[in-house]
Amino acid sequence: MKKMYIEKQRLNQWWVLSIIIILTIIALSLLATSIYDNLFNEKKMDLEDYFIPILIIGLCGFIWSIRLITMIDDKGISVNFYPFINEFHPWDKIDSVESVQHKTINKGMRWSSKYGLSYSIKGNSGILIKYKSGETFYIGSANPKVLIEEMSNYK
Repeated sequence: MKKMYIEKQRLNQWWVLSIIIILTIIALSLLATSIYDNLFNEKKMDLEDYFIPILIIGLCGFIWSIRLITMIDDKGISVNFYPFINEFHPWDKIDSVESVQHKTINKGMRWSSKYGLSYSIKGNSGILIKYKSGETFYIGSANPKVLIEEMSNYK
């Protein structure tokens, strides 16, 4: 087995981080207020006092955990769009690979009539994989040319 190439991407754009930080601060302040009221004002603590802040913190943690990991080795291409999918695409089913600049693909998992199934986290570049069956598959990449160069070493 040859050395593996791995590219990792996260939702670390400034606006995503800003939303996560603001929501976490709001949730923690709600939680702190509830705890303060319970301790010093002898207010009985209800489940609702904890539920919404913990739900917000959990949602922020979930959004922060989303990542796209592309791995290339001598067997094929693995795509892990954590926590949603983990797919493997063997070399014997792949016909061609090309670098693509796009304007229309949004972030996340999408289906596009032009690119087929698409996985993208950030940026407007990636690789378009064409299968021998005629289907297409798009993977967002920060370095599509490096990714294609690595693929040529394995295919």
